Amino acid sequence: MSDNRINIPSTIKDANYRYRMPRMILRIEGGGNGIMTNITNLAKVAEALAVPTECTTELIHRHPQVLHVRPKHDGPLP
Repeated sequence: MSDNRINIPSTIKDANYRYRMPRMILRIEGGGNGIMTNITNLAKVAEALAVPTECTTELIHRHPQVLHVRPKHDGPLP
């Protein structure tokens, strides 16, 4: 069992649970008004979820409450 993998959903505490994904590794970049959060292992997370990386980033932008983030962007999403 790998310690850096979490259950989907995370409320299930079974160590041998079937549905698992790597824990997201976040890196804060920039400073001041130019601060950004970079998900360094997004490709591995998307692969574990069996979705393209574009769908993963769209989920974060459209439903920020899922990850408890407050994204900022200049215009409406497509």
